[in-house]
Amino acid sequence: MDPEEIKALLKSGIDAAKNNNLIIARSIFQQVIDADPRNELAWMWLAQVSDNTEHRRQALEEVLSINPNNEKARLALDKLQIGTGSLRPASTPPARPSEPSLRRSTSTPSEPVNVFRPVNRQQLPRDTWANSRRDSNRLGLWLTGGVAVALIGLAILLIVLRATGEDEAAKPTATFTPVIIFSPTATIPTATPTTGRIVPPITVTAGPNILPPTWTPSATWTPPPSPTWTPQPPELNRYRLVFSGNSAAGDPFVLYSITAANTELQQLTVSVPPFDDTGIAEPTEQPTEVPTDEVATEAPTEAPQLSNEIELLDPAMSPDGTRVVFTAQVGEVQELFVMDYPSGTPRQLTRLGAEQTFSAAWSPDGTSILFASNADGDFDVYLVDVASADDPINLTNNEEFEDRDPTWSPDGKVYAYASDRAAKGQLEIFVAPVQGEGDVCQMTESSNSSFSPVWSPDGITIAFITNRNTDNDLFIMRSDGSGERVLSVNDGDAEERDPAWSPDGRWLVVSSNRGDNPVTALWVVSPDGKTWQRVSPESEGEARGAQWMTNELAVGPAPDYEFKCAR
Repeated sequence: MDPEEIKALLKSGIDAAKNNNLIIARSIFQQVIDADPRNELAWMWLAQVSDNTEHRRQALEEVLSINPNNEKARLALDKLQIGTGSLRPASTPPARPSEPSLRRSTSTPSEPVNVFRPVNRQQLPRDTWANSRRDSNRLGLWLTGGVAVALIGLAILLIVLRATGEDEAAKPTATFTPVIIFSPTATIPTATPTTGRIVPPITVTAGPNILPPTWTPSATWTPPPSPTWTPQPPELNRYRLVFSGNSAAGDPFVLYSITAANTELQQLTVSVPPFDDTGIAEPTEQPTEVPTDEVATEAPTEAPQLSNEIELLDPAMSPDGTRVVFTAQVGEVQELFVMDYPSGTPRQLTRLGAEQTFSAAWSPDGTSILFASNADGDFDVYLVDVASADDPINLTNNEEFEDRDPTWSPDGKVYAYASDRAAKGQLEIFVAPVQGEGDVCQMTESSNSSFSPVWSPDGITIAFITNRNTDNDLFIMRSDGSGERVLSVNDGDAEERDPAWSPDGRWLVVSSNRGDNPVTALWVVSPDGKTWQRVSPESEGEARGAQWMTNELAVGPAPDYEFKCAR
């Protein structure tokens, strides 16, 4: 069975599972596994649709044997083991289930529970047997103490009765029935015979081991699993994004801002001076400056009248949130411009006359910008000073490789980018120093391509896009290149692009055509991949290349952060 047939069969199994046709789904997933025993997604789905706890556990262990970093499978297996009372040590590797046993899982009924089966001590929780023995010893001590106190009280009572009987032999006999109460302090009631002689009360003080009035054996207690507390990220309306979009197919792309909760959509006022095919902008009159406070509180009443030949792409906010850099395309030429946010006079940063100049990324101190361009025939990574706008420096100056998608590390010492320097035509992610010479670290090594890296604000994680699983998926890894993990699972053939971290590292935003609407839109996703929420409004237009604006939640590099290459 070729890979395309396997993929089609897997998709039909997923559809059957989603439609609750579990028997059909199990049969299909088993066929996929028979054809491709290391198909992680098929094992994961087989675990979800299995009707037998043991078979579900075996499937999850198979997933972890294929991909030890599959957090969803590990959490499901941990919950399954807690629910079944499994006492297998965490250090013991999971047993790899045999394929015949899994194939029999759909027809072999599970073993019925024998309620008369003797208890096996080894299967009880660790302290249960010891606790029951302690309770038995304690009960024995209480019984022994209670009997001793009763005997002592009875002996004293007989002595007293004998003494009083001798003294009152010639007097009428008084009859009474003594009552003995066993308690920490037991008192024999006072007897007053008819003769008027008062018998002093007898008080018996018991030790700590006294028999309680009633005793009920304690049931064996099994501690419930401790709930895992996950801190919730702030509400999405506390974040704001800038992005490039159009209102309908064929319209030019312009710049917008919107909250991450899909509210307060506004178009940015941008008037780019025209430039020719050399990338040189023609001088224009400077517009009257508008006070910042008024601009921040009043949205533009009319959309700017832009030529259909001008498109605004790839916006990126400065670290302090006061400026935005973007790519302006006129005809076949793309150049970088920077302006004050949310409106101002765009100032040209590059004059390369290249067909593609994009992926602008601000340095952490806001003084420099990295970008990619094919100005010299192939793609290279460039560095430009924002204040002077001098000729950009070519950091990856070569004619052999494609170098693109640069992103700064939070401390500004190194940058990550995508390059095919390891295998021609296949992009992988690398990290190189910004200043001076130094070692270049290869971060990824897989089939097909990995690209669009972006560093988290604390420096601990890098998100990126890869098509190693046929379509473009969102992955994350530790910033040293280890611990890769996919976030866009079960998304069919959806394509994800342009990842970007929120200023506090609690969210990611990507461009994706997932969901029922095939148009590329903005989606926010949690770093564990469990929450996906559409941001851009439902329309015929597209939304691309979103970047977050800084806010009061922003964080910097972790105190102990320092880039280290795992390879």
